[in-house]
Amino acid sequence: MNKTTRNAEYIKQYNRKKILSLLSIECLSRAELARRTGLTRSAISIIVDELLGYQILIEHEAVAQKRGRSPAPLSLNPDRFCAVGVYLNRRSCQIGLVDIYGKCLVTRTIPIYPEEPVSEVLDEAAGQIRRILCSHPAAEKELLGIGVSTPGPVNVQSGRIVNPPNFEQWHHVAICEEFKKRLHYPIYMSDNADALAIYNMRYGHMKKNSDFMLLLVDSGIGSGIISNGKLHRGVFGMSPEIGHITIRHTGKPCSCGNIGCLEMYAAIPNLLAEFGGIYPSWEAVMEAAQNGEEDACRILDTEAGYLVAGITSVINLFYIDTIVLAGDILSHFPLMECALREKLPQRTLLKDLAPLAVMASDTRENYDIISAANIVFTAHLDS
Repeated sequence: MNKTTRNAEYIKQYNRKKILSLLSIECLSRAELARRTGLTRSAISIIVDELLGYQILIEHEAVAQKRGRSPAPLSLNPDRFCAVGVYLNRRSCQIGLVDIYGKCLVTRTIPIYPEEPVSEVLDEAAGQIRRILCSHPAAEKELLGIGVSTPGPVNVQSGRIVNPPNFEQWHHVAICEEFKKRLHYPIYMSDNADALAIYNMRYGHMKKNSDFMLLLVDSGIGSGIISNGKLHRGVFGMSPEIGHITIRHTGKPCSCGNIGCLEMYAAIPNLLAEFGGIYPSWEAVMEAAQNGEEDACRILDTEAGYLVAGITSVINLFYIDTIVLAGDILSHFPLMECALREKLPQRTLLKDLAPLAVMASDTRENYDIISAANIVFTAHLDS
């Protein structure tokens, strides 16, 4: 194949994926696709007709308009493709079968115990996936792959979990390779925060926002940064780790090797321990703060201060104007939102240019599984 032919094929594939990516978010007519992609109507029609022939797209009845030709909306065929999502955290492994519009069709949950061998968890997860694919009618669709979302940091290029704090038994596990040994499907991976950031951009509140940071706060601190509509990644496919920004240069040593990391203070278990464990959970803290208890209000204010220290560094580096919070931190979210809104504007370079938005992540049912499956869809639609 000569260079000209290869370039033409690349452009064709690029345009096809651009169209599919747009239609994965909303129904659009051929004319609207031409407007958004910059392609001619005839070029759009050639690609659309091909995709209709493969039953990848559905063309619906034209929508009547008062003037001009009535456009016929196009959508992806929800019965054509699906993916499996595997969402790992420090407590459990969530598994589900998801269609290309982010509808979760069936789910399974496997608890993870602190000393449980990784191989046993993976064997059980693979067995659950096999049973889903053997028994669920949706498995007759073409399975594009399995998306695995884990606590970060992760090396996306090698498919390996690196060294997430409080997840020691999973350190350096080649998660993609391990799943490939057990299941003969393409395996894709990401860390939980990145997966949730892209999920919010495709299915959630951030569809029209091309620059934001998702901050995942629970037993650790993770972050996913969307810049100009794309997930920011560095070497080895690794994402910025806001949890390992130093907020106290003479502070506690972190398992990552750094000193005074944000995660050592703002991760929920570490924060509760700092205050002597007087509250058993973040939810209990926030319920007490809601009732005006002094100790709980002090814990809330301290956590907001820690988070602001990390968030400010990211805002001043990337100039983003929206923070999306996810994880356990969302309990009684308006209280934390208010605390962050009060503290953040005083400390960022953007304070005189634009208001800073603080929002809660989309948390529809099974959002974690859907975000993991979306790793697969993103690989096919956006690469």
